[in-house]
Amino acid sequence: MQQTGSPPLGSSDAPATRRRASLSTAAYATAGLVVIAVIGAFALFERAASRADAPINTACEPWDSVASDAVARLVADSSDAAARQLSDAVFRLRRARKNCRLGWVGLACQDYRAVLAGTAGVALTNECFSAVVAGAR
Repeated sequence: MQQTGSPPLGSSDAPATRRRASLSTAAYATAGLVVIAVIGAFALFERAASRADAPINTACEPWDSVASDAVARLVADSSDAAARQLSDAVFRLRRARKNCRLGWVGLACQDYRAVLAGTAGVALTNECFSAVVAGAR
């Protein structure tokens, strides 16, 4: 019995040129998807970076002022305990500012709260130290 037509592409009976053509098409499609994914990721990171350079959210300005003053007191203190706390306080202050610029005020509040608790030993309220801000000015 004789077969009519061409053998399927994936079979070993298919001509090598047809198998190569289907593989190169799949490779081009995969490469195209990878390029699109890279461009999309780059655009996403570029957008996040431009938002990180934005000014601090007005809701965070009083908190930032109080936390900055607490870090400044650590810088002025020459004790070993202050030197150990300074690195963590600066890290948390920078992260709080970044989170605030990105609109994540709740996360920023946690870092501002940690800066003040670690530097000044101040207990903060749940309203993100509204009482501390009012008393510190």
